[in-house]
Amino acid sequence: LLDSPQKSRRELLHKTYAEGRIRTETEAVLTVPRSAVLSPGGVASVYVEKANGYEPRTVTLGRVGDELWEVVAGLSEGERVVTTGNLLIDAQAQLDHGTSTPQSVPPFSEEQRTASRALFEKLAALSSALASDDLAAFNAAVEAARTSVQAAVTQLGERGRKLGTAAPLANAADLHVARRSFYPVSTAATELAMQMRRQDPTFADVKIYACPMAKSAVPTAETAEGRWIQLAGPLRNPYFGAEMLGCGEEVQP
Repeated sequence: LLDSPQKSRRELLHKTYAEGRIRTETEAVLTVPRSAVLSPGGVASVYVEKANGYEPRTVTLGRVGDELWEVVAGLSEGERVVTTGNLLIDAQAQLDHGTSTPQSVPPFSEEQRTASRALFEKLAALSSALASDDLAAFNAAVEAARTSVQAAVTQLGERGRKLGTAAPLANAADLHVARRSFYPVSTAATELAMQMRRQDPTFADVKIYACPMAKSAVPTAETAEGRWIQLAGPLRNPYFGAEMLGCGEEVQP
């Protein structure tokens, strides 16, 4: 930090943290909110509004930002896409077609199942630490969770695209920072868990919970809702801890 051009530079003190924003200018591109994108089987898609309902559309994605995703192909400017409730629309569409697993989607390999199971276990441990308001336990578990994320992304390939673009987990100076670090990875992992629960019965024990007020605890959250993984009940909210431990509900397959 500089007081003036004539004064010497002042660095942040050891073990202190700061937040900043960098503003850049880029060429105009077509984008959609990140919440609009679904990745069943690793194939990115959105639901486009039509006169008689909604049409699923496969899209090719480019760069990703905090709130927006660049669409390289598959969508035209001016088309309206579903940004909330698309998981419900997708689930209903699958029921209407009489199957929850499209035949074109290959099954998860043993390596993918192993990496995903390890990922869910590590994220459940982070969730438990936050629900207990235990910052030390969160920081102690971060490195193992980060390694599991990287392993899952490597094994899952296209199926792990969103997980791979999520902001990485990091040690935190306080619980507020820990919850901000946890949110993007947890959001991406719950989408993966939803896919695996639909396609692989061995993941039926993975529980997904949602808090409708997560944005109050994590101002950088994309939506008001925050999701997390537990391997057993009861619900324990990692976004509020003891303040509102039971806030939320289970997300059904």
